Amino acid sequence: MSLLVRSAAVVSGIFLSLGSFAAAGGGSAWDEKIDPELARLASALHPKAHVAIVAILKAQPGSPIAQEVGERYEPALREVSQRIRLAVRLSLPAGGLTPDQERVFARRLRLEPPQAALPLLQELDTLRDEMIAVISVRTQNAVRPDHDRARNAFRRHGGTVRATTAVLNAAAGTLPAGAIEALARDDSFAYLALDRPGYPELNISAPSLGAPSFWNNGYTGGTFDCGVLDTGVQQNHPAFAGHRFESNAGTTDSNGHGTAMAGIMASVDATNRGIAWGLDTICVAIAGSDSTSMSGMHYLMTGTVERPENVNYSFGNGTANTVDYGNIDRFFDGVCDTFSVMVSKSTGNGGWGTTTITHPAPAYNLLANANMNDFNTLDRTDDRINSSSSRGPTLGGRKKPDIAAPGTNIVCPNRTGGFSAVTGTSPAAPHTGGSIILLNNRGTIDPIACKAVLLNNTDAINDNNTSTTADDFWVNGSHWNKSYGWGYLNLARAFLHATDVFVRTFQAPPPGGRRFLLLKGAMFAGEKATVVWNRHVAYNGAAYPTIVEDLSNLDLGAWRESGNLLLAQSTSAIDNVEQISVSATEGVVLKVWTVGPFDPQVPSERFAVATEENFVEAAGPVFQVGFQFIGDYAPGSIAPVQVDVKNIGDLMGHGVEVSFGGLAVVGPNPVNVGTLAPGQTKSHIFFVQTPSNSAEILVSSSVSSSSYGESFTGFGSTGMIIG
Repeated sequence: MSLLVRSAAVVSGIFLSLGSFAAAGGGSAWDEKIDPELARLASALHPKAHVAIVAILKAQPGSPIAQEVGERYEPALREVSQRIRLAVRLSLPAGGLTPDQERVFARRLRLEPPQAALPLLQELDTLRDEMIAVISVRTQNAVRPDHDRARNAFRRHGGTVRATTAVLNAAAGTLPAGAIEALARDDSFAYLALDRPGYPELNISAPSLGAPSFWNNGYTGGTFDCGVLDTGVQQNHPAFAGHRFESNAGTTDSNGHGTAMAGIMASVDATNRGIAWGLDTICVAIAGSDSTSMSGMHYLMTGTVERPENVNYSFGNGTANTVDYGNIDRFFDGVCDTFSVMVSKSTGNGGWGTTTITHPAPAYNLLANANMNDFNTLDRTDDRINSSSSRGPTLGGRKKPDIAAPGTNIVCPNRTGGFSAVTGTSPAAPHTGGSIILLNNRGTIDPIACKAVLLNNTDAINDNNTSTTADDFWVNGSHWNKSYGWGYLNLARAFLHATDVFVRTFQAPPPGGRRFLLLKGAMFAGEKATVVWNRHVAYNGAAYPTIVEDLSNLDLGAWRESGNLLLAQSTSAIDNVEQISVSATEGVVLKVWTVGPFDPQVPSERFAVATEENFVEAAGPVFQVGFQFIGDYAPGSIAPVQVDVKNIGDLMGHGVEVSFGGLAVVGPNPVNVGTLAPGQTKSHIFFVQTPSNSAEILVSSSVSSSSYGESFTGFGSTGMIIG
């Protein structure tokens, strides 16, 4: 009689340790293709004992297909999104608002969504669903032969395949321990890993977050959809009246956990209302072990008619204290990157310490949530982290959790038709998930843009590096903390700044060079800017990825435009979030720039920059050079030539240096003419030595300026007649 052995049932506390490996298999030796923990477990078992594994295939077509399809749809998505943003901005006040004015404005605002935006929102949702459907169909067709070969290979070695996935091309099933080596020798497979178990991680919260800022203005979810990767949802609960469902989990909930998570996002109950209660469809799939959750996510991305804009995953697949970036983390990064979807994830309930968060919270691209206790009051000032909330950073020092949201005594629908209070990082995550839906409804649909907006508008808190909350204090400005992440979710501010975000693309920088983006605007003391981008992982269906590209390194800085003074910068080499704040009211130039080369497989990098209101993209100082010849120029004389330099750009040029070429200069060359404001012209007269005979000489002038950490140049030339 064969014995099915689940990894957690045999070895307590075993976690995957997997370095980056390529589609070629991660090395020439077959033993490098077996996860070390799987190898140890298999060697300890009877050869006929069955082990639950996930086998990753070499071929990974999902990422290139997604990139190709995405590039085809991006112009239309961007055009519709821009029209929505313009309509939305017309409903907001012109000019800058101080933080105090923003708080007042958010409380009193009562505006209907711009009527012009409503059909555009539907068009945007339809376009995105169509794009994902094309990616899904093409990817599944591409991997079908691989899955057939995988089933045959498992069968030959006495095992069975019970699930396959396409975006991460893999097969999950059981295999005799004695056959694992033989399967690893099969060139079709890139890696074999343990199928790890997963467990759930479990009124007033919505108003305390500022959700009514959206609701009171008609933004409640609209045409957009949420995903619940959990234990199922009790679909006949009155709290879900009016919602449509798509599910591979039936119509009930085996545990009640999924019903609660869905309720936090989508409950229509008048008292216990979900964050995005007016959304359209709730898409449901079963979570559990690595392979179960991967299969569920695969269904949500490829098997539903509606494609959820956010998927909530309030499960944990092992504490992340033995590996910085595990297989299941890679999988969720691949989902986010390939399907342009956000995942809201609980961080676990491991409490105080260093790196007590659970997988896949270390994933780069999702939003990992800490648990705030709002003490059932509308007053946010007394809110603090729950002592059970897991702490970061990741094992490698990366900044996780991302954000904190209410998760203590949250009243949610239960599977018996009533309501119950739940506590944990589980209910914290869908608060953020529902917030993503609200931002989509506001017209900001790109997941990296949504993430940037939410993180840029948090209220930062410092835990003072102690387990007690008695000495925790609020921070005015930017601050990441291992308890609170980048801060406490604030939907009132997110509403005001939902469209204050720029999504741009850097082409891979040239050898030894870099790319940069400049933005110009005003910031008040404590206001922030945030840049977000993805780590690129090739989705491989319902299995672990095998192609993980190196993280592109982007940095963020702020300069005072009037004085070219660096005010703040964020330069992490290991994170994909950078955030800065200023300490006084300033006219600011924000700059995002690349550091070093991109991975060879990353030809371009999309990123989002969330700002305050009224920021615009800037080209920088641009110099136009002209010449004025004063009188006649006799041969062999010293004569004046006036060089006029005009800044025709949109930013001040600092330390502007002008040099003269073509003739010898008597006196300083180059000369510094100081600062040139946009539209301003400055002149300098150079005294030049003319040649001894009559001639026409080509003279030139070069201009350079070191501004905002970059060099800006200009050049002009003309003929000069001597004699």
